[in-house]
Formats: sequence, structure tokens, C-alpha cells
Amino acid sequence: MAPAGMSHVPDAAPELNWLLAEHEKNVWTGMDPTGWQDSVWVLHAMYENPTLEGAGTHDDENKRRIAAGGEPTMIGDFNLDEATTDSGVPLGYSSTPGPDLRRLTWGEYLARSGHSLRDPHIYPPCHRWFPPDSWPLSIEPPPEGSLDQASFAALIHSIAAFEPNAYDTEIFAFMAMLPAGSTDDTDSSVEGTAGSDSFSDGGRVSIHTYQLVAC
Repeated sequence: MAPAGMSHVPDAAPELNWLLAEHEKNVWTGMDPTGWQDSVWVLHAMYENPTLEGAGTHDDENKRRIAAGGEPTMIGDFNLDEATTDSGVPLGYSSTPGPDLRRLTWGEYLARSGHSLRDPHIYPPCHRWFPPDSWPLSIEPPPEGSLDQASFAALIHSIAAFEPNAYDTEIFAFMAMLPAGSTDDTDSSVEGTAGSDSFSDGGRVSIHTYQLVAC
């Protein structure tokens, strides 16, 4: 689904050829173009509800839901809940949660275990910076596959400040195939203006948005 204010581009190849030619069309999870003068990591937002502290993990809550008669997550005949752990990590674009949750920065969370953003991390910002198990139920962890609403809006505001036409800049955005649910490497592109929920970079943009590199 395209962000609000944007529309699907039926034939996006002309707008993407410059980008796809450099990446051998490995676009399942996005692309990471290099050669820019500067770059920045956008850390996907996480939130915390202190009233749920001590209530277990997201996996515990999922098991309680199923024990109470809830439907398990099935893929064909495969019961995903029996074979996997519910980490609690949202997939795809997520809206800003309600007033019961407050923003929890990566720095705040890492500090609780004696770490910081400036530690000599082996990997770029990603799920490897956090414990591998299910997240506490009191925390809504950063989503995979897409920027969240708050980070999305902040990025638009920052980029539009450098554009001559500001929020009227016409842009194209490429949504990586896997999180977009597409099987066509040019089928998940949308267009609009920076005044809508969109990314802008002089009319051309590629956002590498899977959590291993930009969470």
C-alpha cells in the first residue's frame, strides 16, 4: 500500500534504471547506494509502556492469547506459533502508538545494559544490537521493513528543508520488494510530492529499509 498522498507507478523502469543498473537487481530488501558526500542512519522508533513492566514478553502474551482460544498463525498447514518465537518486532510501516506509550530511544535502551550508540559495534544499526529473544511486552521494538510514522515524518521534514521547492518537490520512492509484498523489481514504486507522506531527494530516492541496515 502506498503512503498517503502517493500513487503507484505502473511503469517505473524509466525512473529506476539509474539505480537498478548498479545493484544487479538485488532488490528484495532494498538497496544501499554508495558514493554520496555524506550519509546517515535513521534509527526506527521504539516505544515503552511502563505499566506493562513485568508482564512477560511478546511471546508470552502470544502464548496466553492462543491458550485462551485465539487462532494460531498458520502458513498452509504449518503452525508458525509452535515452531517460532514471537519477537514482538512489527513488520512494515507502523503508526505512532497511543498516549500510553512513550518514545524510547536506542541510546536509552542500550544504556540499561551498559552499552551506548558509540560502542565499537561489529554490525551497522540493526537487530544484532539487541538481545536475540522476544522483547518485553512493555516495549514496542523498532519495526523491520519500513520506517515508522514518526521517523518517516521527521525525515521528510529534514529533506524538504534542503529542496528548492520544499514540500512541493515531486519525488519517486522505491519500496523494497520483500516488505512491499512485490515480486516485480519495478512494481513497488510510488510517486507524489514531499508534502505528502513521502521521501524526497531531487526527484530520485532509494531507501534501504530492512532492519539489518536501517532500523
